[in-house]
Amino acid sequence: MLVLVFGFLAIGGLYFGFRDIRVKYDIGNWKVADGRILDIGYKEIANPEYPIKEFRINMSYEYVVNSEYYIGHYYTIDGSAEGTKENMESIVKKFPKHSSVTVYYDPQRPGDSCLVRDITWKPYIFIGFGLFSSWVIFRIFKGLREFYGKRWERIIPTG
Repeated sequence: MLVLVFGFLAIGGLYFGFRDIRVKYDIGNWKVADGRILDIGYKEIANPEYPIKEFRINMSYEYVVNSEYYIGHYYTIDGSAEGTKENMESIVKKFPKHSSVTVYYDPQRPGDSCLVRDITWKPYIFIGFGLFSSWVIFRIFKGLREFYGKRWERIIPTG
């Protein structure tokens, strides 16, 4: 059972980590459009078990691609920005309401967009967790092989 749990963690961690890194490199091919901030602010993420206050940016911006209007909400491609209140205030100052912005959008799906072509540390955490889980599985199998190998030699002597 433990092997299955770590197996799913390893596969999931590696999959999601490498998927997000691939997106990071794909975003380098995204097109650029002029946009305008419609609304921006931040709110506290409520987590009573976590003593440090965290905040999430809430934003919306509009941009035009091929004479069609789109509304986006992502600061970075992997989602909304999260962090300390000071970080959120700096983002709000960087992108004031009704200001002009550069929007990066996917040419195949113009509705997918972001304002910053960067990806956070999340994919690297997923990959590290996947590699750690793979190492745990390897150690479990190695231990089982050594345990049952010695046990098998006691039942059927080889020499």
